[in-house]
Amino acid sequence: MNEITTTNLSDPSVADDVFATVAALCACRVPGVAAVGGLDVNRAEAFLRNGDVVRGVKVAVSAGDVAVDLNVSLWDEIPIPQVAATLQSEVKHWIEEMIGHSVSAVNVTVEDIRTQEMQDIEIDSPVALSQAVGV
Repeated sequence: MNEITTTNLSDPSVADDVFATVAALCACRVPGVAAVGGLDVNRAEAFLRNGDVVRGVKVAVSAGDVAVDLNVSLWDEIPIPQVAATLQSEVKHWIEEMIGHSVSAVNVTVEDIRTQEMQDIEIDSPVALSQAVGV
């Protein structure tokens, strides 16, 4: 008779990129976030769906605990503390819910504020941004 062996299914190994992808996708959906890592949220989601490298997100995992660093650009109409608090709570919630690891920190760095006039301009590089704002 064949003997069936089991593994510990309660402690899966998850690559850091998975945590970063969940955090980036979550950040793209928070109202007020214009870009993650300098990449417009609409373009960022497309890149993530294609399995490309997550820009603007760093993850440190140690002993089942996760710390996330997010670099984002925000739209100017929503107060920064409000968007940052939403980012922190949503990223924490989705990583804990989807992956099952506790999140010790979600550090949000606001790199830029974008105005509504910039919304219709494709900004995917610092050069395009400087041209858009006339610098």
